[in-house]
Amino acid sequence: MPKPKKRSGLQTLTLATLFSCLTLVFVGATVRATGSGLGCPDWPKCFGRWLPPLHVRQLPPDYQKRFSIQGQKLAPFSAVKTWTEYVNRLMGMVVGFQVLLMAFLGWRGRRPGTKLRGILLLFVLGQGFLGSLVVSSHLAPSVITFHLLAAVAILLLLTELSFFTRERPPAPCPHPPLKKVYGLSLGLALIQLLLGAGLRRKIDPFIHETAFLPRSLWYDSLEGSVVFDLHRLLALGLTIFFLVQVFRHRKGIRGPSKHLGLWTISLLALQFAFQFLLAMAFKYLHFPLWSTPIHLLTGCLIICSLFFGLRLHGSSHKTQRI
Repeated sequence: MPKPKKRSGLQTLTLATLFSCLTLVFVGATVRATGSGLGCPDWPKCFGRWLPPLHVRQLPPDYQKRFSIQGQKLAPFSAVKTWTEYVNRLMGMVVGFQVLLMAFLGWRGRRPGTKLRGILLLFVLGQGFLGSLVVSSHLAPSVITFHLLAAVAILLLLTELSFFTRERPPAPCPHPPLKKVYGLSLGLALIQLLLGAGLRRKIDPFIHETAFLPRSLWYDSLEGSVVFDLHRLLALGLTIFFLVQVFRHRKGIRGPSKHLGLWTISLLALQFAFQFLLAMAFKYLHFPLWSTPIHLLTGCLIICSLFFGLRLHGSSHKTQRI
């Protein structure tokens, strides 16, 4: 029996970049959950320094006025918030260098996916620009939402590249009904993401202390909102729809990709279950700090997994020639 072919250096780099990007999503969500978005009030430097300060004594006496954004007085210095935001920027730089190296290695070796890697590089550069706008706009909700959507687009591009540009990509197992299930589920999951972003805007004032409400009442403040009701109903509907439809069309999971398809479905089922546990944490543990970053990360994993399933049950692997 022939030994499986080892991953190429480019494939390993692509998977590492995908992992780094997921880590960046988690860190970025932590920035927002801790209200650290303005921990560094300027960009690309932080308080005019390449290495952020550790103590307020390292800043000029008028730092709140000097680094004010849109005329709004800066909050008192917090080393924790500053370094949380700075780690987010460092992770963004890591992803940027990884994508740049991917584009170079793919172009030099004339590897499949050259155009996709070029598109990915453009998205990453645009994401860096959006990151600067997040700061200069004083955390404008619409800019943050675009920032999140760009991150999801980057994740999908990396998922595509990591799966379909391998030396031996798994054989496609076309099954139109399953392809439709994955496609519709992916669309619903993206709507879920946008609804969640809308709900997050309602919580932000409490995080940034521009409005006061005890953490124990945050969940109650969302109930009764149309967006909140849609978010909950769509989450339940998506889970039931996906699991029922996959069970109905389980015979479509066949051929060389059978184990891969079963693994994808099992992973999705676990992710759906975990999302419900997180929803309970929001309600009964009063939005613990760790819950919202994990909630977003799990949501992004669900989107990537659904996209993976959609491509797995497509008719061909045309992406390899792009």
